[in-house]
Parts: sequence; C-alpha cells; structure tokens
Amino acid sequence: MGTRHLTIVKHEEEIKVAQYGQWDGNPEVTGIDILNFVYNLYYKESILASFKEKLSLCEWADKDSRQRQLEFMRQYTSDPERESLEKQGLISWEESTMLLKLFPESHRDTGSKILHLIHFGYFHKFGLVDGKREQIKYEVQPGKIYLDNAMSFASDRVFCEWAWVIDLDADKLEVYIGQFNHDGSKGIFKDYDDPVRLLTTFDLNDLPTTDGFVEQCQTPDVTDEEALEFIEAMSQKRANQSQNLKKRKKNQTTSQ
Repeated sequence: MGTRHLTIVKHEEEIKVAQYGQWDGNPEVTGIDILNFVYNLYYKESILASFKEKLSLCEWADKDSRQRQLEFMRQYTSDPERESLEKQGLISWEESTMLLKLFPESHRDTGSKILHLIHFGYFHKFGLVDGKREQIKYEVQPGKIYLDNAMSFASDRVFCEWAWVIDLDADKLEVYIGQFNHDGSKGIFKDYDDPVRLLTTFDLNDLPTTDGFVEQCQTPDVTDEEALEFIEAMSQKRANQSQNLKKRKKNQTTSQ
C-alpha cells in the first residue's frame, strides 16, 4: 500500500538517517518493523554500540555519488527509452529494479529496512522471482553508505503520512503523523511551516508490546466534511503557490 513516510535516526545531535519510503508507512507494518529493530538494539549494549559505530559509515549523497551509482547500474541495463526518461529526471522499471539490487539504500522501496542495511549490511524483502513471490536478499556495497537526506519531505503534511524518529541521544522513538486534524508538537521539524506533528513517544528502554504499540499509534478520526474542507483548502493553497511562482519568474524575466 502506498503510505509514504520517513525513517529518521538522530545521533550525537545530528540527523544521520532521513530515509524516504514509498510503501506501508503505517504502524502495523513500518511501525512494527522499527519497534522490533529498536527492541533488539536496546536488548544488549554491545548491539547498540555497534549500530552507533556503523552510523559513521553513512554520508549524505551528492550529485557525483548518485551519478556514479547510475553509471555503474547502467552497465547492466539497456533501455531504449533511457534518454527520454533521463530528460524528465526519471529511470525505467528495469533500471529501478537494478538500482534496488545494487544500491538498495538509494531506492524508495527500502523504507525502514535502511536500518537493517546499515546494521547488518543486508535485509530480506519479498519480491517476484520468475513470476513467483519469494524472499530476496538485498546487500549494501562495501564502504561508505550514501543516503538521500529526505528530511524536508516532513514539511508536506499531505503526502508524508508518517515519520518515525529514533532519537539515540534521548533514547526515544517519536511517532509523527501528517493527518491534518492532529495538532501536536512540531518536534524536530520545528523549522518547517506546517510539518507532520508528534503523535506519541516511546521510551526505548521500556518499549510496549506490539498490540500496545499499535494501539498508542492510533490516529484521530476524520469526518468526510473535514476531509473535503482540507482538500479544498490545500488545493487553493497550491494554486496560490503556483501563481506566486509564475509571478516571480515573470518578474525575473522582466528585470533581465
């Protein structure tokens, strides 16, 4: 299910991971995956220390590192529509599949599995193999792990539905939602105008059961009328932003 979200790790007062995920960002899937991961992480101090050390391998990707990945990946693909797609800033389905295989840290399908990739160097995920659904192993390349910094995605409450923040400094797991009728704290997203809002917080040294976790992550009910009002308001806001952008471009062209 397309439930877009973020998986964030904060350590030593810095954001080390801000991974965008396209699918299943809800508590029952991504939430439980993260809950199980941090439970095991805090089960032994040595495991936690190891994960913190491996975070030092993570760096924010730049254009050069991403271009190197694309060039390497394209040694194994040959799509006739490549040039056309490149001009649109897109890649083909074949290239996307190869990117996931070679550089899973750069792919939208990885989501919260980025935590496993950093800690273990691999993760397993179901996929199609010769038309059959099987578990596939995805591994990170040796050396540095180049991550996309998707932190700003949290500023879009329409599309960012969940944000899962593992704060290793405060030993907290913070859960943020984009749902418009919840007006919690902005928390670590305080620098954005209208970001996702804090729903609940868990102590990493005293985590609940799976059922208790899911129950605490329940979102407020939304009526049909509230939803329609919100959609209309957002549509108007986006239309205004589009008009303002056109005016700025026109003014820049005139001044030149």
